[in-house]
Amino acid sequence: MKILLSNIPAYIKDPERHYNGAGSQRWSATYKIRKGDPGAAEWKYMEYPFNIGYSTALLKRDTDWTVKAWDPCVLDLDVNDFRSYVKSYSPDILLVEVPTVAFPLMLPILGELKKEVGFKLAVSGPHITGIPEDTMNEYKFIDFGLVGEYELTLRELVNSYSKFPSGFEEIHGLAFRHGDSVKVNQRRMLIDPLDQLPFPDREDLPAQRYEDAVFADTPCIQMLSSRGCPVGCTFCVPIQTMFASSMYRRRSPKEIVDEMILVKDKYGARQVYFDDDTMVINKKHVQAVCQEIIDRKVDLPWSCMGDITIAEDALKMMADAGFCGIKFGVDSVTPQALKAVHKGTVTTDKVTTFVQKCKNLGIKTHASFVVGLPSDTREGVYNMVDYALHLGVDNAQFSIATPFPGTPFFEEAKAKGWLRTYDWTQYDGERTAVLNYPNLSSKEIEELRQYAVDTWFKHMVKTTMKNPKNMMLQIRRRGLKGSITGIKAVMKGKYVLNG
Repeated sequence: MKILLSNIPAYIKDPERHYNGAGSQRWSATYKIRKGDPGAAEWKYMEYPFNIGYSTALLKRDTDWTVKAWDPCVLDLDVNDFRSYVKSYSPDILLVEVPTVAFPLMLPILGELKKEVGFKLAVSGPHITGIPEDTMNEYKFIDFGLVGEYELTLRELVNSYSKFPSGFEEIHGLAFRHGDSVKVNQRRMLIDPLDQLPFPDREDLPAQRYEDAVFADTPCIQMLSSRGCPVGCTFCVPIQTMFASSMYRRRSPKEIVDEMILVKDKYGARQVYFDDDTMVINKKHVQAVCQEIIDRKVDLPWSCMGDITIAEDALKMMADAGFCGIKFGVDSVTPQALKAVHKGTVTTDKVTTFVQKCKNLGIKTHASFVVGLPSDTREGVYNMVDYALHLGVDNAQFSIATPFPGTPFFEEAKAKGWLRTYDWTQYDGERTAVLNYPNLSSKEIEELRQYAVDTWFKHMVKTTMKNPKNMMLQIRRRGLKGSITGIKAVMKGKYVLNG
């Protein structure tokens, strides 16, 4: 028996621009098909599909099936390539992770492929997790929905496959068809400890081709040291939908550093990026990881997704252990907006102090901001952009507030009549706003986000041009042709969402 776990290259209106469906832990970033010419397109940004990577490694270890992972997105392939590959591989089960924005784009194609090839279709990801029964009733060719964190659910499904249909009622975290009805089993308990999972697969999924948060050098290989976050922001897809819990789980320092050494020695990593929900929320965890790195003399720069709550002594220890950069969410500078999404403990004073501490230690910073949160105003967004320009961070991103199914933000927007549309293709967090507030329309949100991006990137281009060191770093990472193309794209207002 064969199973194929695949990312999906769901295109928007432009057949050359696709969504990286499974790669993103938070939303579906876009990329442009480059067909072997990296310098001819926009700057590359591609997240490693952790759920597929971990599931692939687990199935290879714990089942007797032939297991294959495949990512057309990172290989610069399109929908036609996806069709051809699935047909040629002819799996018994096809597992695809499909985000909200890609459902209407990709599901009809999957339905056609299923008729041609005859596989069972398993769908995972935040959308089917948030509304499993509605989704499977709309797309009646979906055989299985994997709800939430699904590595162990998929392993149990594969090992129970021969028992259909009586073997699936006991599989927690599974939605499945039984006759004309859809049954949604109770959710599976979260994986704890995380060390029971093997290292994610990096043979089928070429580790060196994924890129995120390059603060030092490439290849920058992505890892996880933990899962979960206790903060509980109402818009957060991983916490509110995929985990449905604020429980914070962490891997052991030894396992983490073992994997760091592996990716350096086997895959040529010159930096590691920990794409946790927040790596640094637990001081003891991050200090233990640092101590392990120091004790084992691992010479490898590393960075992470985190927050501004890191204690100064822990931050100093991180720098001593090779820590080179951090991505963190500011989200808004308006207290009312932060309070509305349960992130009221963040203040501009705290953020400014944190950024300065990082600068003092030589740690680079990447701040993320959101346009269009509840209680946002035009003046508030203008103030936010001005704050970002003077904050002194090395990079910033500006996204559109998007309420995804399964989050409290979505339920609030639905209850208060803020949702402009249920056309999921518009839930991209990048180009289109789906919220209409009484005091701020979706069109205004889109215009404000574009203003923020234009203002920030013009600022960044000027800063980079003035600093030869920064310019040489960009050329080393992207190549001369890629750097020139990237600058042109910035000046023309063409961007990819870098998150």
